[in-house]
Amino acid sequence: AFGFAIAPGKTLIDFTPYSVTRHEISLFNTEQQALTLSLEAVGDLAPYIYLSQQQVTLAPDTSLTVPYTLHLPVGFPQTGSVTGMIIAHRAPASSFIPSNNNVRLGAVAGVGSLIQVNVPHHGRTLLATLAIPPVGPYQPVEFIAQAQNVGDETLGDVRMDVAIYDLDEQLLAKVSSEERSLHINER
Repeated sequence: AFGFAIAPGKTLIDFTPYSVTRHEISLFNTEQQALTLSLEAVGDLAPYIYLSQQQVTLAPDTSLTVPYTLHLPVGFPQTGSVTGMIIAHRAPASSFIPSNNNVRLGAVAGVGSLIQVNVPHHGRTLLATLAIPPVGPYQPVEFIAQAQNVGDETLGDVRMDVAIYDLDEQLLAKVSSEERSLHINER
């Protein structure tokens, strides 16, 4: 076993579209020898986590703080929570050694810091989607545009307007839906 740890164990963040937040993890080496750790982001948040370092070396009985940033997108497809983890691990030298057609396997010790982004829908919140299936060239294009009330209040006077442009960004047509109210979770 390796004597290393990571803190905090869990970081909670409330979702804000396009936000960039800075955080840090602390790594602790409790061994009596230097320790090199690899850092990686995993999970649904991995594409949004930017580590300042991917590999660190800690002297015996020391700790090190590693900053990272979280660049959140405009939204996530689900509500509730989206999670990711920063894992620090060190593979033993014998973790993969091919020899005479034999393979030796060993354990990879690792510790992780969980990152959880809470994605709420409060108040007046509308989720709009546009689905366009693939079609061949010069074929009619069918699409469906939907608006769903994902908040916790009724929305009045909701209308969808879709503008259709060609490749030269010339307006070809505009399509509008009827105007109506949407109750909670109504589409």
